[in-house]
Parts: sequence; C-alpha cells; structure tokens
Amino acid sequence: MREIQVQIVNDELQSSRIGPYEMIQVLGRGGMGQVYRARHCATGEEVAIKVLTPEMVEDPEAVARFQREAKVISSIQHPNVARVLDHGFWENGAPYIVMEFINGPSLAELIRNRAELPFSRIARLMTEAALGLQAAYKEKVIHRDIKPANLMLGENDMLKIVDFGLAKNLFENTFKTATGAVLGTPRYMAPEQGRGQTIDHRSDM
Repeated sequence: MREIQVQIVNDELQSSRIGPYEMIQVLGRGGMGQVYRARHCATGEEVAIKVLTPEMVEDPEAVARFQREAKVISSIQHPNVARVLDHGFWENGAPYIVMEFINGPSLAELIRNRAELPFSRIARLMTEAALGLQAAYKEKVIHRDIKPANLMLGENDMLKIVDFGLAKNLFENTFKTATGAVLGTPRYMAPEQGRGQTIDHRSDM
C-alpha cells in the first residue's frame, strides 16, 4: 500500500471527532474546505472527511454550495465516482461530507513523477473516467473541474472521480454563474467554459 505524503495534524485535532469518526491526518486544503483522513471508532473503517473552512461557515451561500455538493455526489452511484457515506454538521456548525478513502495517487501525481504508462493502462483509465462522467450526466450533473488532480486511483488501480465542488445540475438555476464568470481550472477547461459561455456534458469530456 502506497504511503501518502500528508501533514500530521496537531494533538488537538487528533483528539477531535466528527460523529463516530476520529480525525487522523490532513490530506489537503482548498479554498472552500479541508479534507481529513479519519477512522470510524467502532468499525475501524478509514474514510475521507471534507469540512467547510471556519471562515466560510459564516457565508450562507458557501454553506449551501457545500451541502449541494454532498447532495450532488450522493445522487451518483458508480464505481468510478467517489462514494459519499454520510454528511451533516460538525459541533462548530461547519458542514461536512464523509467519503470513501482513496489510498492511491492522482493522475496529477503520476504526471509530476513522469510515470511512463503503457497505452493499455491509459486507455482503461480514460474509459473509466468517461464512464464516471456518463453516470454523472445521467443524473444531469456537470463536474466543471475535470483535471488530473481530480482523477484518483483506488483499489485495484480503479479510477475515481473526486471533488464535485463546482458541479452544476442542468435542471437547477440555484447558484447560477454570473454571465462572463469563469469557474474551473483554466489549463484543463473546455474553450466554451473558459469564455464563460453555456456548457453541457461535452465540456467535461
């Protein structure tokens, strides 16, 4: 099993719990939330828990977006999309999402390490990414931030799509992006997305 390079959390956080889960490590931080490695105190199952950052808790729209992310991912049931196990609110009022823990590298890490992948593996991984996106589109969900960092390798080298923080439901007008506004990662977004134009599932592909 690959050892993940992460920052060990301080003693205060190590003793912290979210529901039945004990926090272990910080896995990553972003503009909206922090992701922790945690363990279920009763079963020992390891999970990843995404928590909205304290400064964002005071922003009603940020809280609503975060809750919406949990709802969006929960609606997608597919082996190539990271599963949501639970979601709720922490004792400090911060919303959280409990997801399956993926103990593997992202494709971004493979790129940084200049890994030479055989064509057969590349074709399989891209097929799995496409199947995950197809499952999302069946639920009328567009990811809007597909990139190597959000494609992770889980057990048996199976690809998992993660981070639906910018996802959009085609049938919802809630949190509609302002005209001309751009959400996503410029290096990997489709041209129409970069121009702030209307997008659909083809923009993810």
